[in-house]
Amino acid sequence: MSTKFFLVYCIILAVLVLFSVGFLTNAMSGEGSFLAFIVALVVCALLSVFLRVLFINLSMVRKFRKFRRQVFVISNKDLLHSL
Repeated sequence: MSTKFFLVYCIILAVLVLFSVGFLTNAMSGEGSFLAFIVALVVCALLSVFLRVLFINLSMVRKFRKFRRQVFVISNKDLLHSL
């Protein structure tokens, strides 16, 4: 994962943690339910995994654009002629 995607991922992950902690505090104070906290925790976990895979794939695409997409085949006959 490239640096700029990692920074964005960390910021989004911090927001997701604060979101789930908010549900936890509501559940502990009696205003919310623990089921809502568990659902929010699962949604945050799935979203963080999805974003991680997405950012890793976006980082990989940029690395391979620098290379030319040509295939060179060298046979034994070509090696013999070069000697």
